[in-house]
Amino acid sequence: MKMDISVDKIIRDNLGEMTLKKIESRLLERYNLTVNQGIFEFEKFDAVLREFFGDGASGLEKRIQQAYAK
Repeated sequence: MKMDISVDKIIRDNLGEMTLKKIESRLLERYNLTVNQGIFEFEKFDAVLREFFGDGASGLEKRIQQAYAK
């Protein structure tokens, strides 16, 4: 995993600061996790993304996966 890539940066770049803050807030509220911690507990991270985006969460998850695969 590349350490110069962060999940919060990927979300911010793709969806904006406001959306990042909403996701971050929900992860903290529900699971006491940051966005970057959420990637290590993917089921929880996925649940929060699906609350906001439904099936559209898959696209963001794919972008995150591709960024970490490089």
